[in-house]
Amino acid sequence: FLDFVTGIFSTTSAINSREQRRQAALKAASEADPVRAERPQAPIQYERNVVEIGPESDYIDNFGENQQATDSVYPTESSSPTKDYSAFAPQSNISASNQTLESMAMLSATGSEFISAQPSSSVLTCRSCGYPIKPEDRYCDNCGEDLSKNP
Repeated sequence: FLDFVTGIFSTTSAINSREQRRQAALKAASEADPVRAERPQAPIQYERNVVEIGPESDYIDNFGENQQATDSVYPTESSSPTKDYSAFAPQSNISASNQTLESMAMLSATGSEFISAQPSSSVLTCRSCGYPIKPEDRYCDNCGEDLSKNP
């Protein structure tokens, strides 16, 4: 109704002007840079901030402003500017092995000697998946089968 009244007294209709504004907004949005949602990347911490906090300590974590508390717990030498990256060094005691995956998993290479543990006859099992169940269970923990129908 308002568009009709505005159209009578105006040379351009309100419908056309709204459509032009909408098209202009869509065109501006399409030409703008896309918005990408990414996880924030935390910087790699090369030095450990090791602080002993106990009932007698007066350490307050305010991001490096209370440096005397950390110096009193772990005094550092100012003469040696080298940093210790030993926590991040690759392990040198890893030796190459000629073992196969099966031997590492203590399985035979052929698989014929693999012994599966068969449940004893006194243990109830689920009739659909064979999972051992307790007598008081109503449903199988493994597959969810209704055990009330289990013979």
